[in-house]
Amino acid sequence: MKVQGCSNPGFSFTSKYKNATISIYNFVNTKCAPGQYEYQQFQDVLSRETPSKESEVRMLIPFLIKAGIINTDNVIRGGSRIRQLNVNSTFFTNEGKCFVEFLIIEQNKDKLIESQQNIITSIYHKFGLIIYKHLILSEDQIYKDIYDYLQDYNTIDKYEFFLLTDCRSNDHLDKLNDYILNYRSGKIKKDDIEIVKNQNAYQYVISFLNQIGILDKDSSTGSYRLGTLIKEIGV
Repeated sequence: MKVQGCSNPGFSFTSKYKNATISIYNFVNTKCAPGQYEYQQFQDVLSRETPSKESEVRMLIPFLIKAGIINTDNVIRGGSRIRQLNVNSTFFTNEGKCFVEFLIIEQNKDKLIESQQNIITSIYHKFGLIIYKHLILSEDQIYKDIYDYLQDYNTIDKYEFFLLTDCRSNDHLDKLNDYILNYRSGKIKKDDIEIVKNQNAYQYVISFLNQIGILDKDSSTGSYRLGTLIKEIGV
């Protein structure tokens, strides 16, 4: 059984990308002249004026837009492509400004005592829920699909993830329930499933959602379930 994953940005809030987000925020608010910039021009300026490489900026900016951190009203597109950016006081959303200010504090988390670190993690996960609410409204259907899937099946593992993404990509979500029941009963075995495209999708998407607190990992099975906060509040 050949299956394929979903396209994905291969992004997570590693220290590198947290620092890059802070650098962009500081640059926009202190050094960048307000105005309309061609997207490539903005990438060039950022790579010269901040520690971030152009490749990092190219990955980060689209994700920050999807996540509701950069204001979509400041983005001018040609089709689905970003063409220009309006850089001004509204470039970052109010939620985005709060998130980046929090990241500046979170950088020093390791210097705090355990109880303070736990508070920082709790706040980070609350921001994660805000970000996720934006992502499920984006064109990347996987974020909403995972939430809906876990509402129905409670947990998800690597092979179930690819059964889900393959059904989505081939417009066969009506077959998903049979696949999952057959997989969980052993009629479809792991060795029967061959991942032929976007093999890294599970690693990137699930790890990111775990990082921001949307998913919790079951250490005994390796599968994932919805985190406590999203169970309590929902989306």
